[in-house]
Amino acid sequence: EGKLILTSLGDGSTTARTGAETGHILIDDMPLRTCVRANDHLTLKIPEKENTRPQSASTMTSSQRAERMKQLEADALWRGHRKDTVHANFDGCTTAQLTKFVKQAGGSVEDSWTPEELIEAAKGWAGEWEVNRVLMCQTDWEVLRLADSGAPLMSEVKSAFRKASMQVHPDKNQSTHSTEAMRRVSKAYSAMMSRAVTA
Repeated sequence: EGKLILTSLGDGSTTARTGAETGHILIDDMPLRTCVRANDHLTLKIPEKENTRPQSASTMTSSQRAERMKQLEADALWRGHRKDTVHANFDGCTTAQLTKFVKQAGGSVEDSWTPEELIEAAKGWAGEWEVNRVLMCQTDWEVLRLADSGAPLMSEVKSAFRKASMQVHPDKNQSTHSTEAMRRVSKAYSAMMSRAVTA
């Protein structure tokens, strides 16, 4: 909390001061000068303004910086890939594609891995990848993998919801964040159905 100093100057004006700020004050929509006498000195406690600016790197703790870097790396990994689908058996995927897939899922890749080992790793991370994909989506369209084209068809929304929910439902996906992902899918479904049209 900070202190706001209010002083009636006796000439019909009132000053308000907090730090370097000055301004006019209203109490119950009435100018303050109608509420105080000349030479009155009032002190009111007011909440400090919340700092809404993002923290600079110099004011962050090491753990906050690490978390921020992790978030930026995740954003970069998913940029342009939020509507991707899991490859059926990963045959035909390049080493770069498999490596990116595992990293998007939150895993790490050893340089010494063979293509076969990469494929096995990708298969093991498939459930986690789908949960991460949903949670990294920025729009409802992306969550349900719908084309952003105005009002979607109800049948398309229902079909997309069934597919997405089958992939992240906690009964089918053992990821620790599957419940959160399922909530996100359900929210996207409700939002899309509210704007959907029949064929």
